[in-house]
Amino acid sequence: MLAFFTLEGNQVKLTIFATTDVHGAIYPYNYFDNEDKTTSLLHAASYIKEYQARHKEDVVLTIDNGDFLQGDTWNDYDAEHPDLALAPTVVNEIYDVVGLGNHEFNFGFDYLNQVLSKYKAPIINSNISFKNSLKDVVKPHHIVKKNINGHVLKIAFVSVVPTQVTKWDHVHFRSDASIVSPMLEALKKEVQHVRDQGADVVIALAHTGLKVDVDPYDVHGENQAYLFAQMSEELQIDGIVSGHTHEVFPSDALDLRHDITDGVINNVAIVQPGVSAKKLGQLDFELEFHENTWEIKKRSAKVLEVDKMQLDQELLGKFKPYHEDVKDYLTEPITTLKEDWHTYFAQVLPSPAVQVSGEAAKVYAEKLIEDGIIPNLPVLSFNAPTRAGRDGAHDYTQILAGPLTLSDAINLYKHANTIAILKISGKRLREWLEWSASQFLTDGEPSLLDSNDSKTGFPSYNFDMFYDLEYIVDITSPPRYNSSGAKISDSRRLLSATYRGERIKETDVFLVAANNYRASNTPLLQTPDVEVVYESHVLVRDLLIDYLKSGRTFTKASPLTVLPSKKYTFVSATKAQQFIKDEPIRHIKDLGNGFSVYEVDYGNHKK
Repeated sequence: MLAFFTLEGNQVKLTIFATTDVHGAIYPYNYFDNEDKTTSLLHAASYIKEYQARHKEDVVLTIDNGDFLQGDTWNDYDAEHPDLALAPTVVNEIYDVVGLGNHEFNFGFDYLNQVLSKYKAPIINSNISFKNSLKDVVKPHHIVKKNINGHVLKIAFVSVVPTQVTKWDHVHFRSDASIVSPMLEALKKEVQHVRDQGADVVIALAHTGLKVDVDPYDVHGENQAYLFAQMSEELQIDGIVSGHTHEVFPSDALDLRHDITDGVINNVAIVQPGVSAKKLGQLDFELEFHENTWEIKKRSAKVLEVDKMQLDQELLGKFKPYHEDVKDYLTEPITTLKEDWHTYFAQVLPSPAVQVSGEAAKVYAEKLIEDGIIPNLPVLSFNAPTRAGRDGAHDYTQILAGPLTLSDAINLYKHANTIAILKISGKRLREWLEWSASQFLTDGEPSLLDSNDSKTGFPSYNFDMFYDLEYIVDITSPPRYNSSGAKISDSRRLLSATYRGERIKETDVFLVAANNYRASNTPLLQTPDVEVVYESHVLVRDLLIDYLKSGRTFTKASPLTVLPSKKYTFVSATKAQQFIKDEPIRHIKDLGNGFSVYEVDYGNHKK
């Protein structure tokens, strides 16, 4: 049945509220630090509810652009209790249309179908041709129809996700016949389809980032939202909700070489509301019915600060029982820590909070060798700090000495990556170490580290440390690789690398206990001398939890030596200074934004 709007004349305002990359940040509570938060999806939902009450004459819709089902403790509760999954209740309360992100597939197709089948809101994706039960759940588009003074306004939504999803979740896609088409190709096809059905406004839910320098001939480019805007006339789209990269647009932080005052590029309104429901996106369209058609007279986009929104207490109360269920699930102690674990300095010094996941994966690999499932070769453990300030000064792992709970274990390894065992040559291993060493800026730069930004810097999650090796790098030479693992120079930083005291030769062969993301999404590992010898649906995080419950211990490793051995500055959270103990680190300056400048003295680093 069509909603009927009675307005003066033949004009109407269409407002579309948008979230993206919520990653489970539903309730206003930090389950890692056990304290209330000033931002959450419920804050945003409260604002939307109040806005709708004040603008009953407008058409107001709310959409999500994907990565809703992974990333926080609510998501882990759902994964453990799919029959009691909380996500459908939240979605059904808030959204009119839902798109898919790449992380929706982390827990597999069966789980995804089980959860999405409970959604009342239409679920769309335009570039995945599902060959499983999801084909009946996920549709290529959705058209919302509203009756404005007897004239039907049709608002169409299409949705795309990067084709790399088949690599990131290869362990799920490899056993499925679903086909993922290039985003641009799918958009052209589906937008034309909805236009043929009389769509007056077309909105692309694009789970892909805004990147200016995009090759239009690279059909598998990961971040293409800006390209979509540049091709808007051909694509026939009116608005874009971008996502995936956790950035904010409109924002001066993103230089897209345009006047972005109104959030419009090439006559397309674009919004990207960050991550974890800290922002709310808003697209506005002023429409007029003229000569038997709806015309867009004005369009704009903006992001709203969620921490300025008041919580609706009725809405909060509705979800409090779910919140209590999650807390009960998370507070069960599984082991005891004798010292604080944190990742505040994990990009400059080894951290047991990072190392422990690598040790858990290594134990699993060694059991596979014992069972005769994989070759009997030396097993190397590694890991990278995933929470090291990328999403703000709060975005670090911090677990105090004492009982370690399930919540803490999830904090140690937040991604739903699955185990993958690689067989790798000594030659390729040395290149891997070169890539990792490329996170450091060249000696003489103002800081030791590049920014943690995934597009312009070197994010911490690509700084892999190998705990069974001893290796030395010289950062007077420029980096050999960029952050994504593509070679950018012929220079070398790796001076030496040894395993159990023996120099690693090019012909040596090792096993590396890795994960599906690293195995499938790193260019320098897509070579003949790297072979995936084992893959499984087993989550690295589950291996970590089992490892911690077993009471196993490990020796804290300090495998990396950085030359020249002198003092360097870097940035970490201001809060980190209270965790300085015997590390060669001192606090230099508070930057006033939750971050501070620190100094590390590699000349005083005790191995």
